[in-house]
Amino acid sequence: LQGRAQPRRYLIEQKSIVNTDYIISLENCMKQIDVMIVDDDKLAIDYLQSLFDWDKHGFNIIATALNGNQGYKQYLKYVPQLVITDLRMPHVDGIDLIKKIRKHSEDTKILLLTAYCDFDVAKSAIELGITEYIIKDEINEISIKEKLLKIKEAINKDRNIANVLSAKALSDILSSKNANY
Repeated sequence: LQGRAQPRRYLIEQKSIVNTDYIISLENCMKQIDVMIVDDDKLAIDYLQSLFDWDKHGFNIIATALNGNQGYKQYLKYVPQLVITDLRMPHVDGIDLIKKIRKHSEDTKILLLTAYCDFDVAKSAIELGITEYIIKDEINEISIKEKLLKIKEAINKDRNIANVLSAKALSDILSSKNANY
């Protein structure tokens, strides 16, 4: 390999090696995704919690709430990567909760639960940047697993992009420091 420049490698953590071109991050594969469930029906929350092996698939339910007001307070306290929210709730409904969350973060993934197949509501939710939506009558182990794994893939993609950008910034800093010596 003489005559060929070898990429510089920096040990960032035990589980991550960064070079100027790639990042290999086992931590992203193992890091759990924090989830909050908001629904005014306690039985619906319990059903969702029991329907899917959250931990096995890399999810951690960190909070639940029975209305949008509670949900937003819990969101600010825990800042989950994924919020699963019902559409119709008293006081602050799902759309208003999503609007509040979007003012705080564009990155939070949102799975909207609805008992209604209402195109206008779905359109409003999509304009607010929900990640997925599912009709409550269609929720079963397979459908929720498909939605959640699709969302997990998007979150891990976002994490990898953030890691690459961080690695690039670190590489640029180290390169500029080496250039000064």
